[in-house]
Amino acid sequence: MRSISVFLILGIVLSASVFSTSTCFAGFSEQQSLFGLSAGPAALGDYDNDGDLDLVISGNNDGIFYTKLYTNNGSGTFTENTSTPLVGVQSGSVAWGDYDNDGYLDLIVAGHANLFVPTLKLYHNNKNGTFTENTASGLPTAVDECSVAWGDYDNDGKLDLAITGDIADIRSSRIYRNNGNGTFSHVTSAVFTGLNRSSVAWGDLDNDGDLDLVLAGVSSSGNFGRCYRNNGNGTFSTISTFTGSANNSIILGDYDNDGDLDMAAVGGFSSSRYGKLYANNGSGVMSEVTSAGLPAAYWPGMSWGDYDNDGKIDLAISGNEDSGYVSRVYHNNGDGTFTDAAAGLTGVYSGCTLWGDLDNDGDLDLVLSGYTGTAWITKVFKNTGTVYNTKPSAPTGLSFSGGPNGEVIFSWTASTDSQTPSSGLSYNLRIGTAYGKDDIFSGMANLTTSSGYRRVPAIGNAQKRLSWPVKGLSGGTYHWSVQAFGVCGVELGNGAYRLDMHYLRDSSKT
Repeated sequence: MRSISVFLILGIVLSASVFSTSTCFAGFSEQQSLFGLSAGPAALGDYDNDGDLDLVISGNNDGIFYTKLYTNNGSGTFTENTSTPLVGVQSGSVAWGDYDNDGYLDLIVAGHANLFVPTLKLYHNNKNGTFTENTASGLPTAVDECSVAWGDYDNDGKLDLAITGDIADIRSSRIYRNNGNGTFSHVTSAVFTGLNRSSVAWGDLDNDGDLDLVLAGVSSSGNFGRCYRNNGNGTFSTISTFTGSANNSIILGDYDNDGDLDMAAVGGFSSSRYGKLYANNGSGVMSEVTSAGLPAAYWPGMSWGDYDNDGKIDLAISGNEDSGYVSRVYHNNGDGTFTDAAAGLTGVYSGCTLWGDLDNDGDLDLVLSGYTGTAWITKVFKNTGTVYNTKPSAPTGLSFSGGPNGEVIFSWTASTDSQTPSSGLSYNLRIGTAYGKDDIFSGMANLTTSSGYRRVPAIGNAQKRLSWPVKGLSGGTYHWSVQAFGVCGVELGNGAYRLDMHYLRDSSKT
């Protein structure tokens, strides 16, 4: 059976620093200037399923908080969608995710609303360019100084939600389980240190087939950073600790293409700025890479992305460094060091950087927002490079078997890629009740055309593995496929193969 093969940039953020300038020049030209915002989150996602990345961005402009939704015109420029008023926030988080597996991205917005009212709202995608607030979700409604992240921690094919921040004015770190009916329940067995001014990230750190959790922020005892192992039974245990603080970002990404997720942490204040890169030893234990020389920065905006399509993820970073407000692109030299690529971007702090192939031409463009010291900006930059990405080969050898705990384990063989080594690839699994559906286990990808275009710039839901366990499948016939993603520049799918079907029959007896 043949599966989709597509490619993807790891859409995760990391910090960088003032490295020496080299000849690894990154060429970008300003494409568009949007409404300027700072102190707020942003996210790219194809909410209207038209095959290009749209933008949601929140933040502050001159003391007023906004959340703006922009539709990609197809050329890498954007038009604001005002059909659904979204709550304006700063010091919070926004995230795209198809929580009800209906094939369309939904949206969560959390943080300080105007008048500094703690707020969290879940918006359901109506499939017509509008959104409706899900007021019966069971999620907390008073959340600020926070971070949120979608992830299927229990492998049942439904996106759960991690939240860190002030919930009803109490420092908290929680997981909310997706009940499958539009509601969520607090997983009280998953106990973490409560944090605010925080960051959260999901990733299979130990490559055991479930999502682990990384938290950083400020606890009642001070600065805090910790990696937690998912024990597979609704509980988590500490894997390792690292430097954390307020005004921080934690980022997961396989910077050395060795098949496991590494981590970077950046943040602090002017007198205690830090930037650290951590290598994963393969079991989720993180060790600082002291030779990396990541810079100290606070109020950062950061993102991984292979801007030059050489198969190694590079860094974009903005923030307040020793030299002032900066926005830079750093080239991954492949030896644990990075070089300033002289991109010539406007320096900002308290903003965001986002990589995405906004015009679908095969290389990564950049969205940059923040405060310059005199003005709030949001700018779209086009990558003017001439090296374009190619897709990996399709995974082969699709098979399935029964697992020891009643789950079904879906397996495949490794793909190959012209830019990225096989160990650097990630994979995306979809399972549906019919051809062209992923209503059981969603890959958030286009299933009805030959493109296989994935709607969120993130690593695949099967992470870096060649198999993935799925729980809760009842007897029946299921259609499934797997996609391969590279880190070489383009999110998803130009020229990818049409989904073919592989069948799982009466899974309760496998």
